[in-house]
Amino acid sequence: MSLQFPQRLSSVVAFVLCSFCVVATAQLPKPNPKTLGLDVIKTQKQLLLGFVLTQRADGSIDCAIDRAWLQATYADFAAELLEKEKKPRVEAKQTAIDRIKNWLTECDGDERIRLKIFLEAELRHAEAVEAESPNSTFVLVTLPAKEIVKVTPAKPEQRHIAGVAYKHDLPDVTTTPTVVLEKKLKELGVDTKSERFDLTGKLPRLVLENDRQWAAKQALVEHDLVLAVELQGKGSMLMGADDSIDAMAIFKELAGAQNDLLSELSKELKLDLGTGIERAEKDAWKQSAINKAEKKKARGVLVYRLNQQMGSATTKVTTNFLAKGSDGQWFDVYSSQHSDDGSKATKEELDRMKNDPTLQRILPMLEAIGGNAQVDQALRQGAATAAALGEAKSAFSEFKNPITRDLLSPPINLPK
Repeated sequence: MSLQFPQRLSSVVAFVLCSFCVVATAQLPKPNPKTLGLDVIKTQKQLLLGFVLTQRADGSIDCAIDRAWLQATYADFAAELLEKEKKPRVEAKQTAIDRIKNWLTECDGDERIRLKIFLEAELRHAEAVEAESPNSTFVLVTLPAKEIVKVTPAKPEQRHIAGVAYKHDLPDVTTTPTVVLEKKLKELGVDTKSERFDLTGKLPRLVLENDRQWAAKQALVEHDLVLAVELQGKGSMLMGADDSIDAMAIFKELAGAQNDLLSELSKELKLDLGTGIERAEKDAWKQSAINKAEKKKARGVLVYRLNQQMGSATTKVTTNFLAKGSDGQWFDVYSSQHSDDGSKATKEELDRMKNDPTLQRILPMLEAIGGNAQVDQALRQGAATAAALGEAKSAFSEFKNPITRDLLSPPINLPK
């Protein structure tokens, strides 16, 4: 599970919950909860501050509570949670050992030697880890719907600052206003707006995970160490992904395909002309990706889908990672969206793209369509595509890295 801010706690991802008590004996934070970077969760007995990890259809939520703060504020509640953690941790440890051993039986052949080395190290790690004394920064807590009175989310920008503060191990994040946290971070030379972070390493390890969560980890690890099936394209037309600019695709987009024109027309006239096409493509891309992964006998597939808006240089990249479960069914593990309009591209970058051999071949066609303005738009769109893809790839790496480095990391919070 990757805790990503300020986007989705997608897939991505994860949030951090911290709580404080409203009874007389509790250590109440002095600042107003609205000044903190934490969601406010009012229960029948407590007022909790923090980040919600999961909200289920039945109304229950998963949270992560600062362990040290909890022990200082809710001694009895902390002791109760610690006791509840013990048995599942012992079970989770043995389950992890059994799963890794079973996985090792599949590691025949030179193409899986890196995976075999990794799994052997992880097996030793799992066997040696202490199951009964968790020391993670946060405690995972599940709150049933009947105990929850109200949940008030923190403002995204405040939540982001709190997450960055936890990343840099600032003290008393739970009770410190975000304006103070931001000032302290700036003193450390941290740019809170551009800083990304992953708090997975601060969450409890040895947590029981279901078969699909384990299959997702297997798919991500094999994507890293055995076979990286990566596809890129538009609609259902997917090809092997690379970092090069698809100049011909840009030209086709600018020239206008029939489906695109139909879709745009339906939006302008507020009609539903393109619905059938869009629905078919929505299903088609996923099946196309699965078919290509199946042919390569891969457990997972990474897909970057490009949507280049007509009449502008803006490109949106939708990223998806799919995994194959033990039952043979494919399911979603990760998704994100990134966009760019090419406005930040420098003259040097545009000139470099203009000299690209592939683009050189279609420059006459672009000029015939719309002259120099069309060429400039194509270059801007190429720059936007490269920038959006770069952001998408960086975000996916941040999601998968903690998982592919440690099989005892918290379970992946799969999309609904």
